[in-house]
Amino acid sequence: MLFLSTLLPLAIAAASLAEASTHPPARENQHARRADCVQSYGRCGGEGYSGSTCCTDGWTCVKQNSWYSQCVQGGAGSNEPPKATTTSSKAAASSVIATSAIASTTTTSARPPANTDGAVAIPAIPSDGPVGFASLNGGTTGGAGGAKTTVSDLKSLRAAVKGEAAAIVFIDGIIKGDGDTVDVGGNTSILPANGGGKDGLTGSGFRIKDTSNVIIRGLSLSKSPAPTDLIGIQKATNVWVDHCTFKSDLKAGKDDCKSHPRLDITHAGDFVSVTWNVFTNSWKTSLVGHSENNGKEDTGHLRVSYLWNHFYDVNSRLPSLRFGTGHIANNYYQDIHASGINSREGAEILVESNYFSNAKNPIETADYDGYVVVNDDNIYENSGKPDLSGVGSISPADLGYDYTLEAAVDIPSIVVSGAGAKHYSA
Repeated sequence: MLFLSTLLPLAIAAASLAEASTHPPARENQHARRADCVQSYGRCGGEGYSGSTCCTDGWTCVKQNSWYSQCVQGGAGSNEPPKATTTSSKAAASSVIATSAIASTTTTSARPPANTDGAVAIPAIPSDGPVGFASLNGGTTGGAGGAKTTVSDLKSLRAAVKGEAAAIVFIDGIIKGDGDTVDVGGNTSILPANGGGKDGLTGSGFRIKDTSNVIIRGLSLSKSPAPTDLIGIQKATNVWVDHCTFKSDLKAGKDDCKSHPRLDITHAGDFVSVTWNVFTNSWKTSLVGHSENNGKEDTGHLRVSYLWNHFYDVNSRLPSLRFGTGHIANNYYQDIHASGINSREGAEILVESNYFSNAKNPIETADYDGYVVVNDDNIYENSGKPDLSGVGSISPADLGYDYTLEAAVDIPSIVVSGAGAKHYSA
């Protein structure tokens, strides 16, 4: 689970790796298998699990919580029960995750068989704030402590979310928009009244501009006409978009804005976390940095985390990132018609443990002078070769926040079972 204060490796594993060569071990040695033992990054314990609890040579079964244990790098394979760990520092992230072959790779892996020994546990919906860049810069709390209002029509929605006073606004049902923006003030949370994907906005979109500290969670958002994004973030900081479903009309074609769900982050937007969302049926999906000519404003900003999202039956921009800094981890890319992650104009993106299935161009860097650093646990099933020619320098320690990676092999199950508005309970 990618949650605060639960990083994968044991402290002893970090120490042993630090004493070893600075070069990562050969991939064939990393993935050497012992009979009947769990392969690297595989599940090896937890409630409801009945499979093997030993790991391949060089890996140790580490308890993450009561329902999930995982084989992580360090130590000999063991038949002993999973060991608990409390290692959770950013120092451990840099020393262990960075040495785990974070250099660019092009390994392609076939999709593993379905897990038959118990479902992969879904991380609990965080209630104390976001993971990722939105947790920095003082954190993102939205309307915490403010007045609560429930709305069911567009006029009431616009009135409820304007201004800077702390406010928690619940949307009851699907509100029909008028094609224009709904401007959101700072210190605001917009949440579903019913949950389960029953609440949201169609035919309009939210604009978060020149403000800060906004949370949007659990909403179904669809078909906002040009030029309105479903969510547009401009010159705004500390925004958390979580468990929303973005849906458009892919059949409308690339030049018809009805086909663009558009979660766009532009004009030096900063400290944004995009977590547990579903993006589907769209052409130009998520743009970070709107123009190659806007480097003066954008450089040093546009810090965005995309974690646990499901990109399904979409064309491109997943995201497309210019000038900024991205952390793209544990996402599920399924049926990607043109391109997935697109790094442009000097952007630095850390790409970790994602699962690409039927993705034409999973990662692109060369065409627009962007950079990526890719760990060795991304899976490319029936997908094109990732373009990793733009080798970046970003490391986990540069992000500034703690996190834990799920194994890419488990991401389809985890994300499909947890992402989107239908999985958010009011």
